[in-house]
Order: sequence, then C-alpha cells, then structure tokens
Amino acid sequence: MATNSRLPQTEALIQKSIAELSDFLEFVPAEEHHNWLRQLHSHYSEKFLQDNNRIWSTASILIPLSLAGLATVKDAPPLSVIPIALASISLMLFWVIFAEHHRAFQNRSSAYIQAIERHIHIHFVPGKADGHPITKIGNVQTIRWAMFYLIVLIWTLALVFSAL
Repeated sequence: MATNSRLPQTEALIQKSIAELSDFLEFVPAEEHHNWLRQLHSHYSEKFLQDNNRIWSTASILIPLSLAGLATVKDAPPLSVIPIALASISLMLFWVIFAEHHRAFQNRSSAYIQAIERHIHIHFVPGKADGHPITKIGNVQTIRWAMFYLIVLIWTLALVFSAL
C-alpha cells in the first residue's frame, strides 16, 4: 500500500490515528460520516498550517533577537559579552525546542489527515512537487539544528576575537 510521505512520520502513528478515527465513527450515523470526515480533514489541515506558522513566526522574532547582541561585541569588555552570548544561545535553543514540539503536533495532524484519506480509499495524495534537495523531508529539521549550532559557533568566535 502506498503512503503519503509528506512528513517523516511512522506508520504506527498513522495506524493509531486510523483506529481512533474508526472508534469515533462508530458513534456517528453512517449518513453523516462524509460530513464529519470533511470537517476533520479541514480541521487537521488547518491545524497543520497553524503549527507551521507558529514555528516560523516565532523564528522571525527570536533569530534576529538572538543575533542582536553581536552588535555589542566590538565595544564591550569580553566578560560583559558572555551573559549576552548565553542569552542569545538560550533564545535559539528555546526556538529549536519550540519548533520541535510544533513539528510533533504537525506530524500528529498529518497522521489524522492520512488516516482520513485512507478511510475514504485515497492511498496516495501527492505532496509538494520535487524541488531542491534542501527542501526534502527531514532537511528542515536539520537546518533548524544547524542554525542553532551556527549561532553557538558565531558567539564562540565573537567571544574569542573580543578577548584578543
């Protein structure tokens, strides 16, 4: 059976969602199944998009904020830059953890979407068209962590060069 591979989620999560959906539909009159399935599909699709927006709208605030302290490195004594560096790194770590939580929520929403699609016998719904390798599944998560490590590296270099 072909599966939709829009997200790197496990078949177990999809199967759990299918079981939960089946349990739910037992209490819904058969003639109302299509209405409920349409509403649930719409709800989880919207929820998926909202979690994505939360990840990147938070990033649009926290990433520049974590880099703002770099402007103080040149004129400040090295010991006073350390708390700024730690705060900056903490902001980035907070964002990565926040993003990972919302990515897990996205995976759950996607599992429900796929469960609904399988329930109505749509076993393959094309995801996005093939694009650049950097946008492949899993790479965005890797990029988030790379951004965190890049901020740590930038601050490490800034502290080293400010001490010279």
